[in-house]
Amino acid sequence: MMKFKKLIIFFFIPIVLLYGCGFEAVYSVKNTNFRFSEIKTNDERVSAILKNNLSNYYSSDLEKTDFKIKINLEQSRNIKSKNKKGEALVYSIVINGEILIYRNEKLESTFNVNEFFDYQNTSNKFDLSEYEENIRRNLTSKISNELIIKMIGLQND
Repeated sequence: MMKFKKLIIFFFIPIVLLYGCGFEAVYSVKNTNFRFSEIKTNDERVSAILKNNLSNYYSSDLEKTDFKIKINLEQSRNIKSKNKKGEALVYSIVINGEILIYRNEKLESTFNVNEFFDYQNTSNKFDLSEYEENIRRNLTSKISNELIIKMIGLQND
C-alpha cells in the first residue's frame, strides 16, 4: 500500500501538474500565421529532405499569409585531411545555396544557407554511409528551423 502511494505522489501528480501548466511548442504550426502554397526544389537530395521537413507548413488555409519558396541547395562531401598513405581521415559534408521567399509573386527575401559538419572516416563503409545520412538529416533540420524563424519574422513585417 505504501508503494502505491509513492507511485501516485511521484508519478501521477507531476503529470497532472505539468499537463495543466499550458505548455505549448514554440514552433508549432498552429502558432504560426503563414503558409507555403508552393515549394519548388532543385533535384538535389537535401532540397527534397528540406521540402519534406517543411510539409507541415504546406497548407490551403487562406487566412494565413501566403508564401512561395524556391529551394536551391547543393551538398558536397569533401576530404579535410589524409594520412601518409593518402587515405581520407576526416570528411566534411557541406550544404550551401539559397532559398528564395516570395510573397504576392514578388521576391520578399533571400535566405542564404551555408552549413557544414566534419567527421572521422571509419573502416566500415555501411556505418559511414548511415552516419552521413544522419548528418544530412540533422543539417537540413537545422536549416528548416532557421527558415521557420525567418518566416515568423517576415509574417510580422
